[in-house]
Amino acid sequence: MIRRFFYTLAALIIISGSSYAQNTKPVLTMYGAEIPGYMMDSITKPGILIELVQKVSEISGYQINYRLVPWPRAMKEASKSSAAIIPGLSRLPDREPNYTWIEPIIGAKSAFVSLSQAINTFKDGKKLPSVGAWRGTSHEQELKEKGFENVLSFNNVKQSIKMIEMGRVSAWYGDVNEIITRWNKNAADTSLRLKFGKVLNVENIWLAGGKGMSKQLADDLRQALKKVIKSGFRDKMSLKYFGYVVK
Repeated sequence: MIRRFFYTLAALIIISGSSYAQNTKPVLTMYGAEIPGYMMDSITKPGILIELVQKVSEISGYQINYRLVPWPRAMKEASKSSAAIIPGLSRLPDREPNYTWIEPIIGAKSAFVSLSQAINTFKDGKKLPSVGAWRGTSHEQELKEKGFENVLSFNNVKQSIKMIEMGRVSAWYGDVNEIITRWNKNAADTSLRLKFGKVLNVENIWLAGGKGMSKQLADDLRQALKKVIKSGFRDKMSLKYFGYVVK
């Protein structure tokens, strides 16, 4: 009788433990990079993407830890982990098989920026001595796919801003909001005024997960992000960081 009781108790413990393991949600890691307005190492103003991910964490019930590293490393680390996410990723053909594409987050406007003149077309950009872009980004890839042979890629913010000020970079191509924020923070001569060309591309940037992310996890995060956007929180954060609503 006693032996049967202990057998029954052991079975209940095993079943209970198995049920607990199934119901316990994995701890996720968000990989990102320092991008002003989007992702920043700040408690009070961490950036629109981090605040959106924090809200997704709250609604979905998944604990999400944060790591800001250089962008190429962020993409690499996020891709190979089934419990990792990365916000702000452009959906490009060569990236398609390497991630789980969860849901678009926001639209990003891209244009040329110069100190000398407004560059309104890719044709005019090709004629310049040099065009700067962030290394490993969709902007660098876009220029190269369009046949640009004058691209200078950077991963150091201060160096890139200095090169623009010195005229060593004729124009910069990238996200308009990011360029404005980086320039205002890092330019040595604030009297110099940037000249913005026409917006040449508006691309959705996504919340993506690692290649091996489960369908259930991806769906949980997708539904949570949709709720965040529908609630108006994204628009509120857009006003907070950029001064206008970015869709």
